[in-house]
Amino acid sequence: MVQMNDLNILPARGADEAARLNGEAAGILEIAKCYEIDSHEMYAMAADELKKIKARAKELDEKRRAITGPLDEVKKQIMGLFNPPLQMLEQAEAILKLAIGSYHAKMDQKLREAEAQAQAHARKERERLNKFATIELEKGNEEKAAMLQEQATFTQPIAAVQPKAKASGISTREIWHAEITDKMALIKAVAAGQVSHTVIDANMIALNKIAVALKGDMNYPGVCAVMEKSIAARA
Repeated sequence: MVQMNDLNILPARGADEAARLNGEAAGILEIAKCYEIDSHEMYAMAADELKKIKARAKELDEKRRAITGPLDEVKKQIMGLFNPPLQMLEQAEAILKLAIGSYHAKMDQKLREAEAQAQAHARKERERLNKFATIELEKGNEEKAAMLQEQATFTQPIAAVQPKAKASGISTREIWHAEITDKMALIKAVAAGQVSHTVIDANMIALNKIAVALKGDMNYPGVCAVMEKSIAARA
């Protein structure tokens, strides 16, 4: 196993070396900014400078890799040590969160059922009172009928109180997300102006593949194929 004290992380000159490298790169950058290619000769000079820059960047990258390589190996060993138990703990956490969430869902369902039963019971009670009120009204007992109607009006559902499960350090919160059930219906709604166009993102990966295949022959409404030249240089 690689030991941390075996790593020669920085050059001996440390900050001085960093300053020298930064100064060198800054100088090259300023020279690049000054180039204005207006002739074949300037084009050749810029191309030669580009190759030198690529060579210098490759050299620095190799030095960097020589330093970071051992660090990467140490990191790999550390990750290999801790990843398996961490993954198992994450799985255990996910299992228990799922079980707790399922229990909350069951309790919520019971609460909804209890509320529905209470609503149904209250409705039946109002119907019963109104029925008796009608009977009393037909008998001419207007005062008693009015009293029964008032009782019916104020009859409200009383659901059984469901105590919520509580545990120290555990909390729940509602997280809402959208789910597309009919993509074409959403597209039509956007086209009709009923929904903002910002809810639809173009699939650029798919469109770029089509542009590569069709090039200038690509003819999609609202889309055009754009060609850009890429310059490559070898060190």
